[in-house]
Amino acid sequence: MSDNVLPIQAKPKLIVVVAFDRGDDGELFTAFGPTDQQTEERAVRTAKALSSGHVGVIAWSRDADPALGDYGPPTTLFVSGDVPDMERDLARCPAFAALHRLEDDLKDAAHLFADLVG
Repeated sequence: MSDNVLPIQAKPKLIVVVAFDRGDDGELFTAFGPTDQQTEERAVRTAKALSSGHVGVIAWSRDADPALGDYGPPTTLFVSGDVPDMERDLARCPAFAALHRLEDDLKDAAHLFADLVG
């Protein structure tokens, strides 16, 4: 058997932190982010640091294959306080709308890269 075995690459992940505050009307608004984080551990540290200054903070991740536009279900890493429901409020929350734009940008970049190297 050969010793020249390529390491198995981990699936790419989208790892995000978003903090929320309340406006005068009582509605949640994005106060920080969404920001892409390099690791889940860093996302949790960032979210914990933000939690004392905002009414709500969430850190979450999801498997991502931007080349295929395939994104797995979100996994909550840390939540504190009041945050929008990711499924119910997705369409009307600016932070999650920005996240979808980020996912689309990743997909476009993956296609461009594939065209360049393929």
